[in-house]
Amino acid sequence: MDVLVVDDSMFSRASVSHSLADHHYRPVLCVDGAEAWERLQSPNTPRLVVCDWVMPKLSGLELCRAVRNARFRPYIYFILLTSRNYKVDMGAAVNAGVDDCLTKPCGEFELIARVNLGRRLLDQQDEVSRQHRHSLQLMEEAPFAIACIDDFGKVVDANRAFCGMLGFDSIVELGQSELGSSVFCLDVDFRGLLDQIALREAFQGVAVSLHTRAGEVISPRLWGRPITVEGRCLYHISTDFTLPQ
Repeated sequence: MDVLVVDDSMFSRASVSHSLADHHYRPVLCVDGAEAWERLQSPNTPRLVVCDWVMPKLSGLELCRAVRNARFRPYIYFILLTSRNYKVDMGAAVNAGVDDCLTKPCGEFELIARVNLGRRLLDQQDEVSRQHRHSLQLMEEAPFAIACIDDFGKVVDANRAFCGMLGFDSIVELGQSELGSSVFCLDVDFRGLLDQIALREAFQGVAVSLHTRAGEVISPRLWGRPITVEGRCLYHISTDFTLPQ
């Protein structure tokens, strides 16, 4: 695994890189935050950073804040090296998005333990992302209508069958639509759905009447359950509607 080592001190860069290499990591060296920022925007950039705090051009804290503001995907794990130990400084590091702090000079085994922890967390995140992509693929390929709805009744995601049920060719056409009166024939049905979402309760086989894009009325049954996606509470809706073969 590549690890980006950022430090303006040649001695510190050499010390950290040798420790990483001795434990089968591949150090990628940068002499300051500005060089590291350029490197992080290149393809196949390292996803784990070990960075000094005080540096010319761009400090470690400023570099981490830039990384978080850029919302890089996949996630970049950021370890900050510092000689500071004041609580207010640690608070500033956490607020900037730093994942871990090590006090300089740090021992080899403490450094490797923290790097190993970061690697394990990244591996776990990758596995969750892989499972999520697999679930999305299954959702898209399902013959029956499935959608994810937020607290306000807006469609966050939907498969081809759900879009087809309402007369749309794709989720792009359906967009971030509010189901509301434009889809539900009866406002009481829509309000009932929002109440279920607010209470985070599941429901089964509820019959509703919906308007299609062409103005037709269909009467599917809905099944729903609360789900959490990337920390956001949504509602998973499925129906007995299936696309014609």
